[in-house]
Amino acid sequence: MKPVAVTDLDLIFPGGVKHLMPPDIAEIRRVRSLDRTWKKFVDTWFFQGVDAKPLVPKPGIDKALALRHLRCIIGSFEPKHEDKVASIIYLLDEWFEPLDPPRGSWLGDGQ
Repeated sequence: MKPVAVTDLDLIFPGGVKHLMPPDIAEIRRVRSLDRTWKKFVDTWFFQGVDAKPLVPKPGIDKALALRHLRCIIGSFEPKHEDKVASIIYLLDEWFEPLDPPRGSWLGDGQ
C-alpha cells in the first residue's frame, strides 16, 4: 500500500478513512508483533503531537504525502482506536525507516 493524497478538508474533518487503512486490519492486529518504538511514537502523536523531522521515508515514499495520509487516519472518529493505532504502526513500518529512540527528538523531552 502506498500513501494516497488527501484533501485539506479530509484533514480537518476526517470522515470515512477505511480506504486509507490496510485492508485486513483484524489480521494485522492479531499477528503483528507490536513495535514498541512505533507504538510509543503513535501514542505520543495521538495525545501530545510529535515532531516528524526524524522520520526518514523509505525509497519511493513521499514523506509529506505519507504524513497527510496518516494524519487523516489518526484524526478520524470512524474506526476503533485500536484499529487506527494498528494501522498507523503498520503503515509507519512500511513507509519509514526504523526510528532511533535515543535520537528521537520527536518525543520533545529527549526520551
